[in-house]
Amino acid sequence: RRRRRRVVGVACRVEGPIVAVHIRDNQEVKKGDLLIEIDPSTFQVAVDQAAAEVERAKAAAINATAFADRVRVMAARNFMSANQLDDAVAAQLEADAAVIAAQAALEEARLNLSYTRVYATVNGVVTNFRISPGVYVYAGQPIFALIDMDSYYVGAFYRENIVRRILPNQLARVTLNMYPGKVFYGRATRP
Repeated sequence: RRRRRRVVGVACRVEGPIVAVHIRDNQEVKKGDLLIEIDPSTFQVAVDQAAAEVERAKAAAINATAFADRVRVMAARNFMSANQLDDAVAAQLEADAAVIAAQAALEEARLNLSYTRVYATVNGVVTNFRISPGVYVYAGQPIFALIDMDSYYVGAFYRENIVRRILPNQLARVTLNMYPGKVFYGRATRP
């Protein structure tokens, strides 16, 4: 029999220097625990810029709508051409689309800011941890791992005449020499 578990690589979704470390090697963590923090200042500036762009786009959309409304009135009285009306309506639609694009950019900037805080995705034990404040991390590059404590399983090989009696999802009781007197429960599966 072999004891196995899943190892989860931890990588940041944004890059930057680490400003705070809340864990140490071999520490047990719970899902949702804050592990490290990346300098948020650049990402906060991006949020502020994107928020300003949303306001600018909204102001432009209000102006484009008001202009299109005036052109509609003038075109209805034959003071403006159908082509001028089409141009005003198109400008209004473009301005409305610019608001949607600016709002999406703001949401992306907020997401990136939230990614400066890295949380545990599983209950586990920190392993291969060798970073400290000041270390620059890159997006998508694994920086350490968590051993998933909820994914332990035991692999075993049995003779064919015994395997036929083991049914998928059948309750299994396992004892390990390293935990004398303790019984672990699980379900039987086949690879």
